[in-house]
Amino acid sequence: MFPVSTQEAAYFTIEDGLSCMITFDGRKLPLSQTLDVIEEQLDPHQFYRANRQYLIAFGAVKEVEPYYTRKLAVKLKSVKSETVFVSREKSTSFLHWLENR
Repeated sequence: MFPVSTQEAAYFTIEDGLSCMITFDGRKLPLSQTLDVIEEQLDPHQFYRANRQYLIAFGAVKEVEPYYTRKLAVKLKSVKSETVFVSREKSTSFLHWLENR
């Protein structure tokens, strides 16, 4: 175990049933908590729960594009290019989060 600042986190995700943090420099760090627990511990002004699999940092948002059926495709800044989809139910909330920081 070693401490990592949340400022280094581009996003949190679930891979193969395990939670992990992906840093801006591309490190993948396994975590023992669920995304629900992690979300409760993070600053909601800095992190947004985009869907069941992704918690994304504001600083990681590279681009947002409309997607099929009013969903949003969010492209993230990281070593590995990643696109996260936000449902139409959450799209208004997500855009509000982006604008009101």
